[in-house]
Amino acid sequence: MAIAVVDNSSPTSGNLNDVAWDAYNATVAALLTEHDSAGAHNLTAYVTKALFDANTILYTTTDDTPVALTVAASRIIGRASSGAIAALTAAQVLTLIGVESGATADQTEADILTLLGLTSGEVDQVGNLGATTVSATQWGYVGAMTKDPIGGDATAGRIVRTSYITIANGSNASTLKCTLVSRWNGDAIAETDNVAKGATTGSFTLDAAGTHLRVEAAGLTGNVLYTLANIIHNASNTSISTWTEADANDIEIQLKLITTGTAQDMTVLVDTGIILLDILYITDA
Repeated sequence: MAIAVVDNSSPTSGNLNDVAWDAYNATVAALLTEHDSAGAHNLTAYVTKALFDANTILYTTTDDTPVALTVAASRIIGRASSGAIAALTAAQVLTLIGVESGATADQTEADILTLLGLTSGEVDQVGNLGATTVSATQWGYVGAMTKDPIGGDATAGRIVRTSYITIANGSNASTLKCTLVSRWNGDAIAETDNVAKGATTGSFTLDAAGTHLRVEAAGLTGNVLYTLANIIHNASNTSISTWTEADANDIEIQLKLITTGTAQDMTVLVDTGIILLDILYITDA
């Protein structure tokens, strides 16, 4: 066998190009053989960049079929109770989460009063909730502020009143001169002279002994339920205390010796000067 030896120790440029091209063709041929054909691996599943517009997202309602969805301002992406993915409006979102516009649109007056812990008898109308003051025309009460229940019997309509009474010497012998003046929310009765024993004079009644003086209900507002008094001036030169009670809707007054508790004749006590009492009383109206 004859062997030919070719000297390639000094290859030319043409020889190198031929070698490189032969190597490339051999590689492509091998790949085509391994994978049958180049066409079998063409890319067919792709998303074109033309779909990517501003303010756009891609979604699909059918498998393997993406489409563009333009999202306008003030929209939220989601699905309503029916339908495909969409850019939902505010109204659609409120419906989706079960909230009506205004947050309390679905609450009745009774619902709100229950949440506040109130009853319709306690609040007639709610208004001016954001104001620093509440208009009387916007807020109603069961009665006037002075008629709200007072601790004790908790009966609506009770009113606290204070007045002071001046007991002085009457113009006639053994009589009194009485005046009732309102101090706060109380009643006033003009000066009544010659309040005699065993008689009613104007709105004042003095018993036969001169020891029980009554301010008649006719001169007062409402019926008296309770009364409390204290002496604020005593010119009788006698150490006395005062005792009062509500009796038959009247205010009854007694002046008693401190040492014995004996009721004193007021027509005698005032011979030396006036006696002034401060009276707190509660009426039913």
